[in-house]
Amino acid sequence: MEKQNLKVLLVDPPTKHRLDSSVSKELDKKREFRQSLGLLYVAAAAEKVEGVEVAILDCDAEMMNVKEYSDYLKTYKPDIVGITALTFTVANALIAAREAKNAAPNTKICIGGIHATYYPHETLSNEFVDFVFAGEGEEPFRMFLEAVLGGASLDDVPGLGYKENGRIILNAQSKVPYDVNDIEMPAHHLIDLKKYTHILGKGGVVCSIQATRGCPYGCLFCDIRKTKFRQRSIENVMSEIKYLVSSGVKDFFFADDTITVNKKWLIELCDAIVRENLGISFKISSRVNTISIDMVTALKKAGCKRINFGVETGSQRLLEYLQKGIKLEQTTQAFKVCYEAGVDTFAYAMIGIPTETKEEIYATERLIKSLKALYVSYSICTPYPKTALYQKMLDEKIISHDYWAEFARHPSIDFQVPFCNKNFSDAELRSLQSKLMRRFYSSPSFILREIRNTKSMSHFWQKAKVGLKILSPFKS
Repeated sequence: MEKQNLKVLLVDPPTKHRLDSSVSKELDKKREFRQSLGLLYVAAAAEKVEGVEVAILDCDAEMMNVKEYSDYLKTYKPDIVGITALTFTVANALIAAREAKNAAPNTKICIGGIHATYYPHETLSNEFVDFVFAGEGEEPFRMFLEAVLGGASLDDVPGLGYKENGRIILNAQSKVPYDVNDIEMPAHHLIDLKKYTHILGKGGVVCSIQATRGCPYGCLFCDIRKTKFRQRSIENVMSEIKYLVSSGVKDFFFADDTITVNKKWLIELCDAIVRENLGISFKISSRVNTISIDMVTALKKAGCKRINFGVETGSQRLLEYLQKGIKLEQTTQAFKVCYEAGVDTFAYAMIGIPTETKEEIYATERLIKSLKALYVSYSICTPYPKTALYQKMLDEKIISHDYWAEFARHPSIDFQVPFCNKNFSDAELRSLQSKLMRRFYSSPSFILREIRNTKSMSHFWQKAKVGLKILSPFKS
């Protein structure tokens, strides 16, 4: 084979440091591996550039620590290293950038992902970072590679940030969202799919897939609120599903934020899955006000085993505060429809919402119990970077300063993410969170059901370890 001109390595870095998240610490420590769809999409775009060789390195899936990652770089010798970064894991991305520069000083380091999108200038200020990509990265990264190979100007690459003569230059992002049908199918062939499972799956391979992007709803705490909803064609989605089935995948997780926005399209997708007789199972996420009996019936027939719902709270007052756009009756009805259709449910709830009282927290617990959800996760309401909730907290002086911007300028592994309810200390909220989780997962009916649904000993021990974490003694 003719030697390639440019070696590109896309990296999901080793998780050495992670800020405490709002979810239960017991569950957070037992995160399972999911494919980084962002990297897979970018890799597929890069592969279309003539003269480029692309590889993906998912360090956690490969059980690779920082030293092993550094040794890999010295052997592979990439020309360009692209690293994905969340704000909660940006310290890992910057460590990965430093290691890449130390291993090969001439390697160009690119950072993409949500952190680079929100804080491009701050990210690019790091001495080890050469380029950042703000916004959707597939088309910009392809354009970037073509410009590098052709020696062309970088001025026309949307969302690209770079350094020139000591100055930081940030190109404007594309004003028009990309047509999701024009984006290449994720480069699943560049990773070992067998390394990706999930604790709530069947115990085998679980593959993530994304059929839509964006969400038109206005939840105050969400970072993609009121974004343009775009869906892939039925043929486009089916092509990816069939490819993955041919690769031995039978269990899927649709990573879409709200795949149920377009009812007609989703039912057509379900019908297509049934016609192809693929024998797959899958899980989705939805809003309670976008679910109907005919939709759940179609989903069940196509192989949908579970629907994840953002229940948030048992207080209508707080639902309105969060601009969730739902009524408590819609929550009850959605879970009832799923229960009667034989589709399992996962309820995402939160506590510590600004102004929330202890009685309202226990009202949420009572609601969750009445819903007959198979699983529940209680998170603590947290004003995440650039969200409307965070801006509201700043405007109302509940938060004294922009600590996320400060963190972005100087990421510290000692940074503690503050919560935003003045009625409780952070420690009290963590204690309440543990108490609620323990009450739900210690019920005999739940334990017996999980034993019945466990297909192998390895899967049993995975679940048992998490269960012991949740049920261990805690301080109230």
